[in-house]
Amino acid sequence: MALTLSDLFHVSAATAYFAWFSVDKMQTWCTYGYCRHLDRVGALASRYRRHLAEHPEVAARLARPLPFLDVAPAWLGQPARPGTVGEAYARMLARYAEKGYPDLRDYRLEHAPEERVGLDLNFPGDRQRWLVHRRNLFMTASHDLCHLITGGNDEPEGEALVALYQYHALRVPQNLVTALGAFGWLAARRRRASTANIRRSWALIRRTRSYLELDLDAVGAMTLSEVRHRLALPDRGLM
Repeated sequence: MALTLSDLFHVSAATAYFAWFSVDKMQTWCTYGYCRHLDRVGALASRYRRHLAEHPEVAARLARPLPFLDVAPAWLGQPARPGTVGEAYARMLARYAEKGYPDLRDYRLEHAPEERVGLDLNFPGDRQRWLVHRRNLFMTASHDLCHLITGGNDEPEGEALVALYQYHALRVPQNLVTALGAFGWLAARRRRASTANIRRSWALIRRTRSYLELDLDAVGAMTLSEVRHRLALPDRGLM
């Protein structure tokens, strides 16, 4: 893969953001920094353009109003039956609120304001760039849902698993780099059980379906087992 001077600049900038995040994992906004630059590397941009051309249904889905991104899912904040995704998601959000975690969609828009154009469903500019912004925003806005459906916790192993699933589902380079970073962190600390599970899980993830295929407004009334079955995820999740 031949890199232009522009590509080398963006790869270098992405590496700097990744190094900053590696030193201080609390600076999660750095992940948006390396995402911004990776999206501008010519080969990666071309690969995603080919992906959309080969899967026009993905572009069509991203172009329509999306729960979590443009509107709240219909079930959010509504009474939920015990054992459903809606109930589990509400409990997870309450736990995250206790830990002081920010709303991820708002946090990304704060630190990557150029992606705000992705919220304009009538954006008249570059359609490819617009779809990339919408993909990135949706990935972040639905990240907590992916924790739930994959079973990944908010420790390095869980974050790596969620990132790998979202990379497979949405093709966001940020996710792959995040997963590799978490894997490297675990490997450096000889967490062999965790790294072995990530390797096994990647083989499983590559056979799963994208959660973009789900009716996200109906997911809240489903059980986790039902959602995982539809996505070809293990019934127990990935952990």
